[in-house]
Amino acid sequence: MKAKEIPKGSIPVPSNLPEVDLGPLSRKVDEILRSAILEGAKLPFEQALSLESSKFGEVCGTEDMRIGIENFLKTQLKQPAAFVHR
Repeated sequence: MKAKEIPKGSIPVPSNLPEVDLGPLSRKVDEILRSAILEGAKLPFEQALSLESSKFGEVCGTEDMRIGIENFLKTQLKQPAAFVHR
């Protein structure tokens, strides 16, 4: 049986993603991830990878990333982090 080839171009992308209840998670990180998904899906693979690494760097620069890492090291996720959404 021949494997199905993966399309190389962009894929159809909605103009926005559905809202979800994030609970205690970071709204700032979610905002960055949403933009990575919506923008990256419109790009060729190589450009999407570059965008992904750029968005990862953006996440690493947030206060919430620092708060999340500190919380993990202190509590091993036994309590939710107190994100500030910045």
